[in-house]
Amino acid sequence: MPFVPQQIEDRLVSFKEEILPHLENETKQQFLSNQQLYQYLTSTDAKCYKALQFLKQANVRNYLPIVESILADSSVNHLIKSLLFEILIDQRVDKEIVFVSHNRSQKINPISTDKVLQQESFNLVNKKLEAFVKNNPSFLNQCQLVLVNALYDLYPDMLSESEVDIYCLSIIRYVFKAYGDIKQWQQFSQYFSVDESCLIDFAF
Repeated sequence: MPFVPQQIEDRLVSFKEEILPHLENETKQQFLSNQQLYQYLTSTDAKCYKALQFLKQANVRNYLPIVESILADSSVNHLIKSLLFEILIDQRVDKEIVFVSHNRSQKINPISTDKVLQQESFNLVNKKLEAFVKNNPSFLNQCQLVLVNALYDLYPDMLSESEVDIYCLSIIRYVFKAYGDIKQWQQFSQYFSVDESCLIDFAF
């Protein structure tokens, strides 16, 4: 063991005694009981994201009964469930789990599933958006945010290549309408001969 001068050792001991209570309090604040975890994940405020952060740092396998009950609950916010499932993917959980998505139930294994933004269709839609609105960075940024929301809302289903154009144009329409710029959308849709009957009305 290396030699530590007495003066330095005294300072280290003093520092440890001073900071230890703060570290213990921080640990207590970060730990969530099973009941708290369930309550936080089913809440609609920042607590649900605190619960997700806790599970990211913990071994999620220790909380699988709670996680499974959340994923099977149709009343839980869909985005929270998608983010929760991605934690299972990150921690390579190998188990078939019931995921209820928009009142449809399916069994999926996290270890054999891609994360939302790892799917190739994300890049395909993004490139299409860039091609359509490359001269308007602010509009493009809004379209990209809607794209992320749309894919998380669709998850655990994945966007197929045949749906890329539909999603791209639906996102552009969504942003035009969010801006209240219907006239610009009409000009855009006419210029590109868009069949609006094929587009998606996002519900988020």
